[in-house]
Amino acid sequence: MKKKSLIFLMPSIMGGGAERVTLNFLSNIELEENNVKLIVFNISQNEKENLPKGIDLINLEVRGLRKGLIKIISILRSTNPDIVFSSLFYINCFLSILKFFKIIKAKILIREANMPSENIKNSSFKITTKLLYKFFYPRVDKIISSSMIMKKDLLETINVNPTKIIIVPNPVEVERIRENSVPIESLKGEGIKIIVVGRLTKQKGIDILIRWLSSINALEWSLAIIGEGELESKLKQLSSKYNLEDKIKFLGFKSNPYPWIAGADVLALTSRWEGMPNAVLEALVCGTPVIATASAGAINELANESVTGAINLIKDQEGFTKVLLQIYNNKGRQVKNSLLPIRYQSRSSNQLFRKILKEI
Repeated sequence: MKKKSLIFLMPSIMGGGAERVTLNFLSNIELEENNVKLIVFNISQNEKENLPKGIDLINLEVRGLRKGLIKIISILRSTNPDIVFSSLFYINCFLSILKFFKIIKAKILIREANMPSENIKNSSFKITTKLLYKFFYPRVDKIISSSMIMKKDLLETINVNPTKIIIVPNPVEVERIRENSVPIESLKGEGIKIIVVGRLTKQKGIDILIRWLSSINALEWSLAIIGEGELESKLKQLSSKYNLEDKIKFLGFKSNPYPWIAGADVLALTSRWEGMPNAVLEALVCGTPVIATASAGAINELANESVTGAINLIKDQEGFTKVLLQIYNNKGRQVKNSLLPIRYQSRSSNQLFRKILKEI
C-alpha cells in the first residue's frame, strides 16, 4: 500500500497549546502508513531533541511567515503532499489561499485553536479577520474543533459545511504529565499558591488577575507566572505599581511546567477569550483545581463534564475572591488525583486524528 505524504506546518515547536497539540498528533501518527514532514520557521538544537522519531524536519531558518512564503510554496509544490496540516489562524488562512488559487493540490486539514467570533471581536483588524474566516475557511477540506461549543461558534460565524467540522478534544498525555509533576518545593508554605501558565498577551488577561489580587487582603497569597510574551515588561510594571514584587514571580518559559502546576493550590485563567486551554486540562491531570472566567470559550463545556470543584467558573473579582477563599479553606484536605474527564486523554483524541488522516 502506498504511503500518504503528510506535511505539518508550524512556526515553532515551543510555545503555546497549539504547538503542544500538534506535537502530540505527530508523536502518534502511524509511520508505516505515512511519510511525515514537519516544516518549522526556526528551531534550535535543543528543540530538535523534543521531536518524535521518524519525522523529516525542514527548518526554514526564517522569522515569520512573510519571510518564509516563497520557501514554503516551493516545498509544497516540489513535494506535492497528500495532506497539509496547520493549527494557527494565519497559517490556516495562508494554506486556504494557496488551495483557492490552485497553487497546491493537497487536502488542507486545519485545527481551529480559538473561538472565531472572539478572534474577530478582539482583532485589531476586525473586518480583515472576518473576511479571512468567511471567505477562506470554507474552502479547506476539514476543520478540527476541540469542542462542541467551538463547532457551534464556527457554524454561526462562518458559512462552512457542517460535515467539514470534526470534534477532536485536545489530546492530554496523562501518564507523561503525572511522571513529570513532582511538586516544586519552593511553592510550599503558608498562604494560597496560585499558578498561571500561558503566553503573556492581551488575550490571556493576566493584567486582570494582577489587579484582582492587588485588592485581596483576607488571606496570604503568591502568584507564579510561567510563560513569555510581548506584555512581560508591562505586567512587571503593573506588579510594581501595586507593590506586589514579593508576591508575584515571573518564571519565564518552562518546557516542563508540571511540577509548578502540581505544587500550586489553584491554577488561574482570566483570559479575555479562549478556545480549549491546554493549561486547564494539564492542571486537572495534576489534580490542581482551576478558577476561570466564564468567558474562556470551551472551558464551559469542560466544566460541565468535570467533578464538582475541579473547574470554578467566575464572572468578576467578587466571584474570584469567594472561590479563592473556598479553596484556601480546603487546603490540606485535597487529594491530588487526576480530575480530567476520560475523553480528553491522549489515546482517544489521537485515534480520531488518525481516522481523519485515513478518510480525508
